[in-house]
Amino acid sequence: MRREDGLCGMTSEITLEKQAGSSAFVKIVAIGDPEEWQEQGNPLPSSGTISFLSFQDLAASGLGHLSPEVIYSPVLAGHFDCIDMAMVLSKIGFDGTYKAYAKNLPKPEVIEREVRNMCDGFSFEIVQS
Repeated sequence: MRREDGLCGMTSEITLEKQAGSSAFVKIVAIGDPEEWQEQGNPLPSSGTISFLSFQDLAASGLGHLSPEVIYSPVLAGHFDCIDMAMVLSKIGFDGTYKAYAKNLPKPEVIEREVRNMCDGFSFEIVQS
């Protein structure tokens, strides 16, 4: 991964192969601190273009020039949780897929239902690792 100045903090570009053999890029945004991701053992997608963005930058400026198809975050991070994230994503009009990672979370469907009831316009699910 390489550091970038500006809104997206850190970016990693990984090519995704299509059936026909051509390449395409899928834009993915991971919210939070990359070091915290590693410390918590949260997995990241192994393909596509991944940009890290802090929750504070997302809340203050939105997604800027990024147009992600998928946004990932931990269910619970040091400065935010997935409900905070969902509210911000709803406010800025995100219409892609939001996935939150957790380990051994009892009854994730309760949180999923709450987020879906509060925020319309994007797909949400909790992925347990």
